[in-house]
Amino acid sequence: MLFRSVATHDVNRGFAQALRTGIATACFGAHPADAAVFMDADLSHRPSDMPVLVAALEQGADVAIGSRFVPGGGMVGVPTWRVAISRAGNTFGRLVLGLPIRDLTTGYRAVRRQVFERVTLVEDGFTIQLESVVKAYAAGFRIVEVPIVLSTRRHGVSHMFYSPALFSRYWRLLLKCRGWLEGA
Repeated sequence: MLFRSVATHDVNRGFAQALRTGIATACFGAHPADAAVFMDADLSHRPSDMPVLVAALEQGADVAIGSRFVPGGGMVGVPTWRVAISRAGNTFGRLVLGLPIRDLTTGYRAVRRQVFERVTLVEDGFTIQLESVVKAYAAGFRIVEVPIVLSTRRHGVSHMFYSPALFSRYWRLLLKCRGWLEGA
């Protein structure tokens, strides 16, 4: 069933709660959809890449990740320091977790409802992105990466602050992710 809906909050309740509300609306609402597509509302993700994500689901994937780090993907207009942090963080995460996925932290993805029927997301903030990929992988779902190009935001202000505390939280999350993988 093709159904498009928008879920909103009267006040900003944070990224993770917005994602959980979107999942609940799209997959478990009055008219559940077969899948949901997530992208950044600041238009740093190109809406024109959405058909490629949906096509990957139609070809059998359970999760289609819009990847900056596969051939054809990339980042345009993004500061060099941010590109370096993204590449290093994803490479480090892939090595620590032993996963074949190159872009663990992208927000542009399409996910079948069945994934959310089996995977419960509990993380707060941006860490929910990594949690969803790792738990889907641990549950045996088929994950594919399709190339996307991330650009600079056209609207709003980033709430991501690159601080020592962020890197410390990322390390703790990677250790938690290893537990999810080992418990599968």
